[in-house]
Amino acid sequence: MVSSAEDERTASRVAVERAAHALDADLAALLHRGEVVASVGFRNDPMLDAALAEVADGQTARLTAPGVDDRPALAITVEPDTPSRLVFARESDREFTAEETYLARGMAHVLSLSLRLFRLAAEERRQRREAEMQSELNQRLLDSLQERQELLERLEEQS
Repeated sequence: MVSSAEDERTASRVAVERAAHALDADLAALLHRGEVVASVGFRNDPMLDAALAEVADGQTARLTAPGVDDRPALAITVEPDTPSRLVFARESDREFTAEETYLARGMAHVLSLSLRLFRLAAEERRQRREAEMQSELNQRLLDSLQERQELLERLEEQS
């Protein structure tokens, strides 16, 4: 399950694997700002990555790259503001249906929500650490002020 993954990277990988299986895609990738961050069905190849980026950017609905036969492809936006997109391709000449597109959109939405949850949790942890550090600093300052106050009181008593 995507939402039960330990971190954002694992959630992305699981989502790509599950979506590829559901859509009967032999190649699938999650691209973030044009970079492949999770994939299934292929090894890292700059030419294939570039072809996936073209599909993700909407330049083509076919995946063509050296060592990969021309095949139908589908790109679905996960997070428009980042931008992140899921790209799927399959060996057959069978185009992706409207139902498959809706399914992919639903899976992309679930992934988007999960990624936001991971980011929010990471931000909350960061803010908590920052607050704890500030609290420790405040306590040290308070201790120092109390020590100085006691020193001043002793000096006053001696005079």
